[in-house]
Amino acid sequence: MGWSVDALPAPPGIRRAPATATPKPGSPTTTTHEAGPLRTTSFRGAGLAVLRADDNDNDNDIDHDHVRQPPKKVEPEAGEAVDSGSGSKSAERISPHAPRRAIFSHLEYAFPLKLLHARTSSHNASAQIHNRNKNKGKDTRKNGVAALYIVSYGGGLVSGDDVSLDLDIGPRCTLLTLTQGSTKVFKMRAPSASPGTGAPVEGWTAQTLRYLVRPHATLLVLPDPVTPYSAARYAQTQRFDLRDAARCSCVVLDWFTPGRVHYAASSSPSSSSRSAGELWDFAAYSSRNEFRIGGHVVARDVLLLENPLFASGDEYDGGDNDDDEEEEEEEEEEEEEEEEEQRAKRPRPNALAHAMHPYTAYGTLFLYAPPSTSPPTDSEGEEAHTAAAAAHTAAAHTAIRTLAAELRAEFTSLEQRRVRRSTPSSSPWTTQAPGARAQQEAFSAETVLWPGQDGRGARGGIVAAGAEAGHVLWSLSDIPFPPHSSSSSSSSSKNQHHLTILRLAGTTTEAVRLWLALRLRELEDVVGPDLYRTALVA
Repeated sequence: MGWSVDALPAPPGIRRAPATATPKPGSPTTTTHEAGPLRTTSFRGAGLAVLRADDNDNDNDIDHDHVRQPPKKVEPEAGEAVDSGSGSKSAERISPHAPRRAIFSHLEYAFPLKLLHARTSSHNASAQIHNRNKNKGKDTRKNGVAALYIVSYGGGLVSGDDVSLDLDIGPRCTLLTLTQGSTKVFKMRAPSASPGTGAPVEGWTAQTLRYLVRPHATLLVLPDPVTPYSAARYAQTQRFDLRDAARCSCVVLDWFTPGRVHYAASSSPSSSSRSAGELWDFAAYSSRNEFRIGGHVVARDVLLLENPLFASGDEYDGGDNDDDEEEEEEEEEEEEEEEEEQRAKRPRPNALAHAMHPYTAYGTLFLYAPPSTSPPTDSEGEEAHTAAAAAHTAAAHTAIRTLAAELRAEFTSLEQRRVRRSTPSSSPWTTQAPGARAQQEAFSAETVLWPGQDGRGARGGIVAAGAEAGHVLWSLSDIPFPPHSSSSSSSSSKNQHHLTILRLAGTTTEAVRLWLALRLRELEDVVGPDLYRTALVA
């Protein structure tokens, strides 16, 4: 049993990930990998996931960079027994009546990264889609579905961690990436005698994910939000390379929360800890999403939030006390200590919290599917795909295309009005930044349903309270781009492709999740109802 994943050859175009985690230079070394926010060592980990369809249908399975040659037929020698292999499994692979499955040919990771393949749930989802299409009399040979959980040991990352992950989604595969709860970004503490009492170490927590989506493949990225803790610095970069604009599709959700909301809300005013500063108290948050579709860079979406850490208390000092000269030095020291205690309990001025109030969940949703009239591409010597091969991913493309059209129609039918809202001065997270001019009146937009909708969404489900009426604000925009095969301006305008981008802001994480669950139900036809509920409902 000497088999190891390291012995497998690296797939074409994918950089081999290191086999073991390596501490970053300058980090103290430890003999064990401590998981959780109390570890004092940062690690550089990497991972690799390669998804392929588990069948023998190789029609149009062509890599633009590396053309796979057909396997040579080996004739058995005289007197040699012929091994027929696993008859049931071979029959299942080539049978047009069996559901297609997607399996990971490569799945490796290093601390602090961890990859979990929900194999049973993935196979059940493929069977659900197969049976649903069979009952409707449609083509049942759809993409195989695979669910992959991208998690970290201890439930989060600490300052200085650097994670890199490459994912390759092969033809006739649908990949759904999830997380087990929010991605927590802890501040790291220096080594000390007692755990958790060391001084915080400033450093960026970086995470880079690269997705390669091959023709006839679909990618769904539906993680839980990122939650940066106090004094944390987090930078995330995601690069999406959709090889064929006419035969690839994707749905990507990128969202975050300002910190431990429940922790801050449950803290008592008399507590000596600065727990009230958890909201918007991270040092910096950076998110970058790059989309390359059909060989062209379509969008680079960058979000950067920087929050200055008020190291000194001069800006929120309560004022000097005019003490009598006759007071003894001991009394002055006692008063100063009491003042320092009161100052520590007081929330620090936070311009970012004041600007973001009252919303505590922000996100961006990207949707792309080729138009129904999208012509096949003939780039790099690739033959035009057949109608049978295109039918493998037609259901996923249609669902995402319908979803984008419904959101676009709903957005154009909305009205927004300005409503007066109050920002109480007693709120610890709306403290005005020093030098800023006070505003007596603040306004926010309230979503008003167009007459005739009667509070019902595009799928006919009643919109629950908390997902409308100002609890979730959103906007929609399309980025048009011509397909790679367009040779003239007239043809590019006729066959224009669109990358749809939605911006979301919600008063609570639950409100944003509910908003998404009510409107993305078309994805049930892509990953099945069970995985859909796991991603957005559960």
